[in-house]
Amino acid sequence: PYSWWSEVASALMDQGCVVYWNRGPEEVKRVSQPTPRRAFEIIPKDLHELYTIIRGCNAFAGNDSGPMHLAAWLNKPLYAVWVVADRNEWFPWKVTKQAHGNRSTTVTEATGRILMLLDA
Repeated sequence: PYSWWSEVASALMDQGCVVYWNRGPEEVKRVSQPTPRRAFEIIPKDLHELYTIIRGCNAFAGNDSGPMHLAAWLNKPLYAVWVVADRNEWFPWKVTKQAHGNRSTTVTEATGRILMLLDA
């Protein structure tokens, strides 16, 4: 959920990471909460702009989504949370550095796994 990701973003920023925050159109409609403090909200106008933004990042953390697969295609270190889909079937198979979580992953666990991807 939104609040969990917001806590992960805050924990990463507390560790000195720069966080770019993106919400899809459905999230913008459903979630009235603001972007986490100190995060840079990005709203790409098209797929090319999203590609350019992800290409410039050191890693990608997010839900199983189109942007996650784009990050995988760019071979970015990848942390993905799986809620509905079968991770074993849909996780990108050519990502060099990867970690994953699910509904029971704590904010501390997720933050640690993402930081390990950045340090690896």
